[in-house]
Amino acid sequence: MQGPNDDGMRTHKFPLSVAEGFSGRLSGLMFRSPAYLQGGLLFNNTNMVHTCWMRFSIDLIFIDKEYRIVKLVPGIKPWRAARSAHANHVIEMHHGEILRLDMQVGDKIKSIVDIE
Repeated sequence: MQGPNDDGMRTHKFPLSVAEGFSGRLSGLMFRSPAYLQGGLLFNNTNMVHTCWMRFSIDLIFIDKEYRIVKLVPGIKPWRAARSAHANHVIEMHHGEILRLDMQVGDKIKSIVDIE
């Protein structure tokens, strides 16, 4: 879902799961089926992720501390890495979600999970 927020910025709202602990952060969506993810998987306090051992392409959304999108990587293939020097957090989503949700750099992310 998308719409303008109070300051006129485009906002995207969807559920997020948080990758917690060493193993959760290391594995992310590795070894999981594409059907596992409902919404996105949030990695707090990082500006880089890899897709080693992934079996399918995913979309990456890099966001800053104010939850604004600073970089979009649609359809990153397995065995790749991506980073953004300006990001504080990264969201992994199903391949095609960036396009489906019409996300753009500068848009804001709002979720049912607090991004702290």
